[in-house]
Amino acid sequence: MRPGVLEGNIFTVDLEGAACNWAPGSVPNFYGPQRFGVERPVSHVYGFYSVKGDLAGLIGFYRARMPLEARSCPGSYESRALRAAWRGGAGRPPRVVVEALQAYLFNRVLSLALSRGLSPRELAEHWVEYPCPGGRRVRLPAARLPSPRLSRGRSLWARLVREVALEEAVSLPLLPRGGWRPLAVVPCMWRCSSLGGGVVRARFALPPGSYATTVLDFAFGVDWLSSWERCPGALR
Repeated sequence: MRPGVLEGNIFTVDLEGAACNWAPGSVPNFYGPQRFGVERPVSHVYGFYSVKGDLAGLIGFYRARMPLEARSCPGSYESRALRAAWRGGAGRPPRVVVEALQAYLFNRVLSLALSRGLSPRELAEHWVEYPCPGGRRVRLPAARLPSPRLSRGRSLWARLVREVALEEAVSLPLLPRGGWRPLAVVPCMWRCSSLGGGVVRARFALPPGSYATTVLDFAFGVDWLSSWERCPGALR
């Protein structure tokens, strides 16, 4: 296959209790729930404590157990992250948790904007092109991730970012630089068919950086928490 054919993501998902009623179109490009963890969907909270330099709060939260967790003590990820963050007293948080905090703030700002009737086109600070599987490209409205630069920006998106950052008590200058992220995503391909017995099969393709979980939630209203709780072995 020629270079570029596999850019992006292709998914085939079977869903129970769903119907092929959604007409494919633009979807708000929220980060999917797995960006923040599955059994511990709280990586952004690690980011809160880290950027504020709250070592006691970070240690306490690493030790806390989540409702879906089976472990009774901190796991290897928490132990490694804690050592990396505070080795030698430098206090440099792992980039992955600070980026999770940026993702959380992005989701909050986009949700706030949509609740006020604002569209991704109105919020766009920039337009970006992303590849689809097969070589086609899509042009999408984008905005900068919450970052120091938006602490003084004049765009509508920057003002909303500052509003949410104030509510969340996060200082934007403490965050790393933020790149562009699409505010909406359009599936590169969408097919939905009934398999009978209340089961449908969705086959779709997305540009890189988009989340299938977000598209499925938008198209079918998937309850991810309840679905996870029903998975065999999720709770022990």
